[in-house]
Amino acid sequence: MNKVRFLFLIQLFHAFYNLSIAQSAYFSNYFGTTTTDAGRAITQLSNGSIYVAGYSAVGLNSTYDATVCKLARNGSVVWTKFYGDSLNNYALSMNQTKDGKLIICGETEVSVFDKDAFAAKIDTDGTIIWYKQFGNFQNQTFRYIEATTDGGYIACGSTTDNSNVNDIYYLKLDSLGNQQWTGTIGGSYNDVGTAIHQLADGGYILTGDSNSNNASNYDVEVTRLDSAGGAIWDFAFGDTLTNGSQGILPLADGSFISYGETDPAPNQPFNFFMEKIDATGTSIFRKTFGGLVSDALFSLIQDASGNFYFTGYSNSYHPGPIDMVFGKTDSAANLLWVQTFGDSSIDIGYQIIAAKDSGFYLFGNGYHNGDDDFLLVYAQDTLAGVGIAESLTQPKNIQTWPNPTKNSLQIVFNKTMNSPVKFTLYSLQGNLMFETSATCNGMSYNLQFPNDLSNGMYVLHAETNLATYYSKICIQK
Repeated sequence: MNKVRFLFLIQLFHAFYNLSIAQSAYFSNYFGTTTTDAGRAITQLSNGSIYVAGYSAVGLNSTYDATVCKLARNGSVVWTKFYGDSLNNYALSMNQTKDGKLIICGETEVSVFDKDAFAAKIDTDGTIIWYKQFGNFQNQTFRYIEATTDGGYIACGSTTDNSNVNDIYYLKLDSLGNQQWTGTIGGSYNDVGTAIHQLADGGYILTGDSNSNNASNYDVEVTRLDSAGGAIWDFAFGDTLTNGSQGILPLADGSFISYGETDPAPNQPFNFFMEKIDATGTSIFRKTFGGLVSDALFSLIQDASGNFYFTGYSNSYHPGPIDMVFGKTDSAANLLWVQTFGDSSIDIGYQIIAAKDSGFYLFGNGYHNGDDDFLLVYAQDTLAGVGIAESLTQPKNIQTWPNPTKNSLQIVFNKTMNSPVKFTLYSLQGNLMFETSATCNGMSYNLQFPNDLSNGMYVLHAETNLATYYSKICIQK
């Protein structure tokens, strides 16, 4: 994976937004190697020990290894273990097992053009108990894994089909990591699973991003499965704009909260969204909220009173670069307050958990002292509740066509250009996918993308010495 560079979000809207600010962090700790580190998952054991997972560029030829760190309650590093070979290996999810160990999953490169999903059980000292890969000549990845009541595991992610587009991919494992059953969901376009959870009846709730229901944009797809992996119902949730799934939270009343990011209007930055869905797949309510710049909700938990706490990223609530965000809503998804944490560059929260004693741990990564590091924040809910006005930056959009496109894009600026322009393409997760520079004369420019870009949604950033422009791009081959 490439470094997170959401620079296209730094220079957007000029307006005012009222918000309530939560308390300061009890601590905020950057840590990692001297290379790139990307944090993705966190869990805390009953003894207070904290474990985090992600990946670090410590492999041969600066490839990525899956990384697990053990931390003390105060966030200090006890040990760090790396798992990998001569190619790239990414840990993308981690949870506790039924016997007090840890289960991690992600993706591993088999060759430069082929990757497999992997799952591994490790003990609390970081020693591998078992390791399994799942794949064939196509690409597979696991985005999420958790333990099931029978001592096994359920995982989800994506697999490429015979048309070389992604399908949602889910797989049930036994206690030793052996495959028991698997399934896929997908259509003619790109579909990716983001989370799956076992339910009280032994079935599962599965969610992901689907481009197959709406070829011009993405919807959130939610599927309820029986205990053998068969679909009970399957629905797409969204509108004519882009909607991104980051997860789904089962609630005590049998309903679910789907969450992620959504377009508030065409060619506008993302807002947070939360949607409550009943046990039959019917939407109860959908709330979108956020500021005037870009906001994405990556992880959500609920307390005993029914309130929700979340993390992700935002630059609506702090002028300048993207910050890790910590927010609270009531049980109806009405925003109560937002707080941001971070350094002077890019900071993103990928998971939030309730601490064993009190408060919350937020984990992700941030650019700090010259490279990307893991970032752990410990904070509490002690809202003081003051309102302030933030000055935000006005966006400068560009028109692009055709969109969707295969690999060529005509870009039309809002004025005549006669200067160098740096073009940068990012995935919706903030990974740098492509960059080039060109001298543009006139109001339009034809930009060629590399042929190896995967189908999906991207954000194009165009920067001159006077202004920054952006546009959302759909690659569909």
